[in-house]
Amino acid sequence: IILPDGISRIGNHAFYGNSRITNVHIPNSAKSIGEYAFYNRTALTSVTMPNGITSIGSNAFKGCTALESLFNTVEEFFLGVVGAVGDKI
Repeated sequence: IILPDGISRIGNHAFYGNSRITNVHIPNSAKSIGEYAFYNRTALTSVTMPNGITSIGSNAFKGCTALESLFNTVEEFFLGVVGAVGDKI
């Protein structure tokens, strides 16, 4: 899924109930990802997000058991999102 440019936030529980998502491309305009936004999306394997993401809500990617990669060039950013990803890091 490619989210449209111009969105600034992915809301809480945004993709709840959508089990078909396998990959997500978040546009440069996005600044935050809400709590449980991709919670329990068991088919989700990859997420590409911009460097401008400043906030990831708790459990945003928890339960994404197939998640293999989060792409972002700011490696240090991901050191702080262990709680958002849960058991995948």
